[in-house]
Amino acid sequence: MERWKRFLHEEMIFGEAFEKWYHGEGECEPQELTQPCLEDHGFGYIKSGKDRSAWTLPGSDDYVMKVAHRSFGKRAKEANKLEADALVQTGYADLVPKIYDTAPDYSWIVVERVNVYE
Repeated sequence: MERWKRFLHEEMIFGEAFEKWYHGEGECEPQELTQPCLEDHGFGYIKSGKDRSAWTLPGSDDYVMKVAHRSFGKRAKEANKLEADALVQTGYADLVPKIYDTAPDYSWIVVERVNVYE
């Protein structure tokens, strides 16, 4: 039942610190993806991969934001776009983390946090 409650919730609210980052309150531009800006807003660095880095959302362990590395540009954003693809999300819902929000250009996506198995 808890799983269905998450799917039925239409408007996601990630907290005040996320909203301030999203709208550009403080020293940063709206949705600025530099490390100092993310850290100033309470995001926590997890790990970097080939094209993207992962950050915890401020005050929440339930969500992760995957940020496309600027140095990889279009390729990194394409990785986010592919992960957020509606067919993947609906056709393989039990195999892939749920996507909750994306930047219009896919420079970042917010996904449910999952346990990584080595």
